[in-house]
Amino acid sequence: MTKKKFALAPEAIKPLVEDAGACLATDRITVDGAPVGFMYREAPIDEMDSGWRFMAGDESEEYMADDVNQGTYDVNTIANYDETIVPLIFETVGSAFGRNTETGVLEAVESPVDPDDCLHPDYPIVEGDYKLNDGWSVHLPAKYNRRVEEGALVLWRPGVTIYFVAWNNDHGDPIETRMALLMDEMNPDASDVRQHTGDGIGTISFRLVEEEVDGVYGYVVGENGHLQIAFYLDDIDEADEALVMLSSIRAN
Repeated sequence: MTKKKFALAPEAIKPLVEDAGACLATDRITVDGAPVGFMYREAPIDEMDSGWRFMAGDESEEYMADDVNQGTYDVNTIANYDETIVPLIFETVGSAFGRNTETGVLEAVESPVDPDDCLHPDYPIVEGDYKLNDGWSVHLPAKYNRRVEEGALVLWRPGVTIYFVAWNNDHGDPIETRMALLMDEMNPDASDVRQHTGDGIGTISFRLVEEEVDGVYGYVVGENGHLQIAFYLDDIDEADEALVMLSSIRAN
């Protein structure tokens, strides 16, 4: 086998990204010196793997089918070949970026990875009509991992993490009274505030930016208590889907 002649000498590699793990990259980058034109992150295959896969973007199917045309590297090594990947390295599993041929910028694109393949195998997976607790149920339009964290039920999948906290109606207050109290306590920076009452429950939803994270928040109020919900979305354009899920919550 012919020894590869890399475009960068080992002594030219400097520390740009720390503890980012290993990755796969094609020879178009490491041998030919082409910039990264397409990168995506899949579920890691072991503890060392970051899940990142880097290509120039012009590789043919035949080229990609031959393992000799790619290799395993530290992510920092590929960052030295193309520093424009550095701000994207810690994006989540399921992320993908392609280089815009007009602007030269790496932009978010559709990933070749099935989001279901990115679910964590060590946590329960739930989907469909799901019972959150004895009081509440929700319809999940996709598969989610599940965990409990400091009293909150957490459901997550690539691109979205949802927190649910249940509260009792200890004083027996009517739905309308409790909705009014929740509205009064709402952060004054909240936007896109919506209210709805029907089928024995009341729903409040709103948008809020906290610590530079744009999220969808809400309350679902029933006779015996209410749910407090927070959706953290990588793509805020998916806010409408979060609202649909919030509106699917029902009292058991």
